[in-house]
Amino acid sequence: MPIWTDQPPQDTEDQAFALLRIPPTPGYKVLITSPGILGTNTHYWKGRTTPCEPDNCEACAEGAGYRWHGYFAGLRQSDRLHGLYEVPAAAAAALHDFARKVGTLRGCLAVFRRLGNRPNGRLLVTTQPYDLKAIELPPPPDVAKIMAHIWQTAIKNPPTARTTDRGRVLQIAGNGQHHKQTAS
Repeated sequence: MPIWTDQPPQDTEDQAFALLRIPPTPGYKVLITSPGILGTNTHYWKGRTTPCEPDNCEACAEGAGYRWHGYFAGLRQSDRLHGLYEVPAAAAAALHDFARKVGTLRGCLAVFRRLGNRPNGRLLVTTQPYDLKAIELPPPPDVAKIMAHIWQTAIKNPPTARTTDRGRVLQIAGNGQHHKQTAS
């Protein structure tokens, strides 16, 4: 028997988050709610993006190429939809630089565009701090937990990041495996 209420739940942490693709629309704005980017090597395998799992990776065994992708949560400015976004390493570097300078990515207004306004064009991003006096950001979701659910994988170890002296992410998740990044 259902339990009916006249109010939505206060805790929406386990609500579904959409994984949103940044379209070729110029000036696509996202107000970032995550404190930073969480990323991993991925394959485009069997028609979808999947994580590279070095211990037992079917895509690696078949010789599929991989690229690093970063994930973060943000509010789409056109309608305030809170979702997850995927960005390649080059776009992630600009966001990482912002976080390094300001101390967090949370509250960054990222403006994206795709080179040539093509659906798969290179993703370019500019960043600026957002005036948070007029808005209360929702709490950041657990990006690793949501991506594990989307990919139907387990989270084997807590996310940690190791970076180079230039701030580029080399490895996340501490599995001891390093892959050469391909161009984004």
